[in-house]
Amino acid sequence: MTESPGPVAKQLADGTQTPEPASLSSIAARVIHTVTSVLSSGDVAELRRLKPSNPFSPAFFKLMMSCVSTASDNAPTAVAEPGKDSNWAAFFQVAALTAGLHNRASSLGEALAKTGYSELRLFRLLRAQGDTLFKETRTCARFLASKGQSCDVTAFARILLTSNPDSASVVRKTIARGYYRFVPEHRES
Repeated sequence: MTESPGPVAKQLADGTQTPEPASLSSIAARVIHTVTSVLSSGDVAELRRLKPSNPFSPAFFKLMMSCVSTASDNAPTAVAEPGKDSNWAAFFQVAALTAGLHNRASSLGEALAKTGYSELRLFRLLRAQGDTLFKETRTCARFLASKGQSCDVTAFARILLTSNPDSASVVRKTIARGYYRFVPEHRES
């Protein structure tokens, strides 16, 4: 279910290639692949226990150096933004909690609706900021993992790491649309 994103290059007119900027989704996919297929079980367990407020651990630095830092040289500003260590740590934790459940074909909203995730919890997630967002994403990831429900785990990276307010609003609306597209009609709030 995981895919290893390969390097992306742009062919210039003179025949040389330059790396394309890494998108947040491609970096997130690289993190998911590394957590699922490369890191030791001890590192994954360490990531599950990670505290975003104090993320500095060997597993955190392994992911930052192998997935995020290498991409940051060519990454868009939002991905390479300084001061995002806590946000990356929260995503690393989600990736560890949902290891083996990544499926790009199943939206996060759809997965939440199919598993009976409550509207109240959904809107706590969609309205959350800062430390509360870290707590809500962890709760959501644990819920999906407990149900064995696959989803597009990169959606967690988008909700945690999109800093532009307009783009963040689009991310949240996309999750809500996916949820309400699949929520059973007989379900009441």
